[in-house]
Amino acid sequence: MSNDAKERQLAANAERPNGLAGRLGAFVRGWLSHPLQVVTVLAGLIAAGGGIAVIWLVAQPRPAPREMSKMEAALTALDARDLETAKAWAEAILSEPHCPRPQQAEAAFVLGAAAAYEAEAVSPRKRRALYLAAARHLEDARATGFPEGREAEGNLLLAQSLVGAGQWAQARPSLLSALELNPERKAELHRWLCQSHLSDSSPDLKEALRHNQAWLAAGALTEEEQLGALLQKAEILLRQGKLDESEAVIRGIAPREIDAAAVLLLQGRLLMARALEQRGASAAPSQGDIPAGQDQADKQRLADEAQRKQLWQEAAKTLQAAAGRDLLSGETAA
Repeated sequence: MSNDAKERQLAANAERPNGLAGRLGAFVRGWLSHPLQVVTVLAGLIAAGGGIAVIWLVAQPRPAPREMSKMEAALTALDARDLETAKAWAEAILSEPHCPRPQQAEAAFVLGAAAAYEAEAVSPRKRRALYLAAARHLEDARATGFPEGREAEGNLLLAQSLVGAGQWAQARPSLLSALELNPERKAELHRWLCQSHLSDSSPDLKEALRHNQAWLAAGALTEEEQLGALLQKAEILLRQGKLDESEAVIRGIAPREIDAAAVLLLQGRLLMARALEQRGASAAPSQGDIPAGQDQADKQRLADEAQRKQLWQEAAKTLQAAAGRDLLSGETAA
């Protein structure tokens, strides 16, 4: 073999890969020289790996769903307003032997809340009995503590139940707690607080007026609520003897036809208060009166009596009109 042929053979042998490592390196270099093939293969490998992962996850044993407790079932039914189911779960809890006191309180909450919600949908004749039952259960629940996260609902329903049962004084602590926990219901709660102070045997007119003003300032009142708040304000001012302020409120009211009787009644009472005020003023002569001015005093007395008589007549006429309006409203409603 010539020297040139030997050199070419040696060069070819140097370029040919030796062993497994050499052949593998040559294979990789060959693939890398074709980028499109590399991308296609990698995408296939990734897709295959993802499919395997999904299959593995699906094949894993899943934990059995946790069984809902009786109390959770009762609260779920209560929130769905399935009141009969909620009461059944609560009674099942109470029927358990040696039921712990916290669970008894939770069951009492469910029974009280269910009775309060039920009272909203029955006739007025049946409503008071349901509210009394609701208040009894809810007071029992509050003594130990309402269920976690139910404090706002519990205090609001207790206050509503006591108000619905006519127990205004007993409702006041719950009304104040509910006001703190339910700011979105502040208009209604201030109205109830105002009425609770007016319903006392010795009404606290100052506190009643404060809650009335808070009610009016709560905003977003309906026309009926606005009228009710203004009538209540005029009533409080009248009872405080602030006749001018009460009259100013009444003059600012534009009642609907159905509310005319209430406005006329308040106007009649205001006129009666004016007449009594006039009588008191004329019955107390000033120290400057002397016998020499008796004629003038008599003229003033007669004028006062005439004015007082006119006020009484206007009051009677206004009250009669109020009674007529009230009867008309009743006939229309019937």
